[in-house]
Amino acid sequence: GDFKLDHYFSQKLRAFARYDQSQFNVFDPGLISGLAGGNGNGTQIVPIIAFATGMTLAVNDRTLVEAGFGYSQSDAGKSPPLAGGPSMYDLFGIPGLPTDPAYTGGISSETLLGFTALGRQATSPQFQHPKLFDPKVGATRVIGAHTLKAGLEYQWLGVRTLDVNPILGRDVYTGLFTVPTGVTVTAANQGLYSLADFLYGARNQYQLVNPGYVHHRQQAGFGYLQDDYKVSKSVTLNLGLRYELVTPFYERDNLLSNYDPASNSILLAKPGSIYD
Repeated sequence: GDFKLDHYFSQKLRAFARYDQSQFNVFDPGLISGLAGGNGNGTQIVPIIAFATGMTLAVNDRTLVEAGFGYSQSDAGKSPPLAGGPSMYDLFGIPGLPTDPAYTGGISSETLLGFTALGRQATSPQFQHPKLFDPKVGATRVIGAHTLKAGLEYQWLGVRTLDVNPILGRDVYTGLFTVPTGVTVTAANQGLYSLADFLYGARNQYQLVNPGYVHHRQQAGFGYLQDDYKVSKSVTLNLGLRYELVTPFYERDNLLSNYDPASNSILLAKPGSIYD
């Protein structure tokens, strides 16, 4: 939905405000229902809220001042079909996996050759929650043949993100350990041996990550000066200078790291440095 309000305070001052809101909800249960899962996206939501306001002030017949502010946010993300359900420990006594209801529900992702993945989707849950603040101000002044303009703008962006996987683990059965001696593996039969590996529990890969939230930040500043110089009735020069400064993305709590191959160690960031 959208809502906009325009108001004229006087012949010199007018203002507006606008509010927008949208919602996107989709549920994908996957190809296989129930605990076995079917690699479905589950519940997907994209709620968006945006707000903007601004005012224009005619100081006199040669001077105009404008100011505005914008804000937007989204809480987009997805969660598995059985989110919040019993943990793998509660269901099967399997230790070492998350027991927090924020991450439980369903069984670990099971990847086979030639079959739709079983269990829940390995990349779920996942979300990105951005917020943006954007104030700006500008001024225009007419002096003879010159129309002078100047403006400043600032943007602050913050994104709370959960984007690591697989939080509940992933088993991969592509080793084909059950292939009998003397049998040639082909595209037609490799799925059968992958399924046999699965039935025997003979996985060749196992993946698991620790869930963790990051808080990305970015700031930007913009400024400009402009002169529209009317040299004659048929010639106007558009002169101007613009400067932009945008920071790289950084993490709110400095949760940054890098790998040092020389020392075979992880370097953790500290304020003012990427080194431990």
